[in-house]
Amino acid sequence: MRARSCKSCVPSALGAVVCSLTVALASPALANPRDVVFAAGKLQLHVRPGEAAPVVGHADEGEELEVVGDAGRWIRVRSGKQVGWVTRTEIIEAKPAEPRTRVQKTGFSGKPVTDALKVTVLADRVRGFDDPVSKSKSVLDLAKGETVTVIGRGSDGWILVEQSNGNVGWIPASVVTDGGKFAGDPRQAPVATSKVATAPAAGAGSPVQVRPSQGSLSLGLLATAGAQTFKMEQTGEGAATATASGPFATIGARGQMRVRGSVWAGVTTMAEFGTADMTYEGANDTSKPMSTQELAVNAYGELGWGGPRYIALRGGIHYATMSVESERNEPMLLGERIAGATVGLGGALPLYRRLTLSAAFDLMPVGAQKLNRLPNGALTADTVQEMWARAALTLPLPAHLMAAVCYRFSTLSAELSDGAATPKTANRSDMSHVVTAGVGMTW
Repeated sequence: MRARSCKSCVPSALGAVVCSLTVALASPALANPRDVVFAAGKLQLHVRPGEAAPVVGHADEGEELEVVGDAGRWIRVRSGKQVGWVTRTEIIEAKPAEPRTRVQKTGFSGKPVTDALKVTVLADRVRGFDDPVSKSKSVLDLAKGETVTVIGRGSDGWILVEQSNGNVGWIPASVVTDGGKFAGDPRQAPVATSKVATAPAAGAGSPVQVRPSQGSLSLGLLATAGAQTFKMEQTGEGAATATASGPFATIGARGQMRVRGSVWAGVTTMAEFGTADMTYEGANDTSKPMSTQELAVNAYGELGWGGPRYIALRGGIHYATMSVESERNEPMLLGERIAGATVGLGGALPLYRRLTLSAAFDLMPVGAQKLNRLPNGALTADTVQEMWARAALTLPLPAHLMAAVCYRFSTLSAELSDGAATPKTANRSDMSHVVTAGVGMTW
């Protein structure tokens, strides 16, 4: 008998993969058929999209600019011999009759600042990025209670804000007051098209666990492969030890939806496959390596809260089988099926640049076990308890892809008995390690 000592780290990896969705930018289409626009005010030309990108030139208010490309909310323009990137809010399609006294980006329509939406920071500290796709540089450091002006909107809850000193950056709408009101504002920019993916950037951005906007659904898939090692030890009657190692693979899917405000709900399902060569060491002999095969199916539901950092309650079910190519009757060599309910806690934390660390702890307090074979005198377990601790490091990639490296540690304990009037008893403990890596997709 071997209870499930090989569980996947996919739930947390997917928690990190699905909550770390690629952010789409707001990109209204240009309507000027001549591909010529005019500077709404004195503006800077950047070497690449992003307010923090190096400046390669300038343009005066009313200056004619030739459009040579676009990516999301950014337009690539030519001014004389200078070519650079500006935001769509900094250009207009008709030459202004007279100089503007305020740059258009400070309001939705270029009117006085009273036309813009003011919001207040709720979190203790919020970082703002130069671009919601690349997030290659932190350009804002906002404190709780600080008031900023909303001047743009991306998809999946990202907004562009401006401080009173003129600094501009992208932050999640969930960390400010009235972020939801802005999401429904009729003046908001439309969601970006697929051309956003062509924007030059360092990657899909820091996996800032952004959940979908109100009423929308996010989906994710992940496949990983790696290796497992485990040790099973039985004390008391039939004392023995079994050790094994071999390849391990997982595939999982997840859906997630915002419920209200910063509260979201998610569902994860996954399948796990493992093989190993196991060596059994009893009181009198040591076996040759025996092949084992494992299959497990898990389903979890989550209820979470948070933005860039989140915490979630988890509950689900676990079902797994294992077979051993052996005709011996020792309990650990009979093969088994185990099923039970699980409870747990998960969370995520953005790290340096584009990385996110996610972790989860799950417990199966009362699992049912059934042996594949039941010879006379076999020791069985009335209940099985198991614990999993998982960690995953995820990295967003272009084209909705995601890379993940996962680690899982698990332990199992069970009391065995043959059920006789004067029973023979034993204690069983397992310990395992699994390391996998793979890629996934998010929508």
